Amino acid sequence: MAVLIQPNGGERPSVFAAAATAVVVNRDSDTIVAMRADEASPHTMENGRRKAYTAMTFKQPTAEYAKKLQDPTSVAHQQVTLPNVIAIPGGQPIKSGNQIIGGVGVSGSPGVDDERANTGLEKVKDQLQ
Repeated sequence: MAVLIQPNGGERPSVFAAAATAVVVNRDSDTIVAMRADEASPHTMENGRRKAYTAMTFKQPTAEYAKKLQDPTSVAHQQVTLPNVIAIPGGQPIKSGNQIIGGVGVSGSPGVDDERANTGLEKVKDQLQ
């Protein structure tokens, strides 16, 4: 199922974005799938993993988490200094019912990373009931 969550359904990431990476982590933050397009910059692998980790850990999309930084009193300012936490859109929690069971992070397609992560989740929504 983790491979299917990849926005391209397990095919090479270049199929869905010329220079993107997709990473899936489980609830223990272990990387269980990571795929990077040949054209993707090396940093997209780490960014994708950190987006997946952040979405899983804070139980919300990283785009929502990033908005917390607009509040100067938000604890998010301290949290982003923790290892593996990143406040960049493109991470989505993976839910089975009401339980967070992991996270998916997409990096390398600015402006549409969230859309690509949601595309992958949409493919397996019936299996996550």
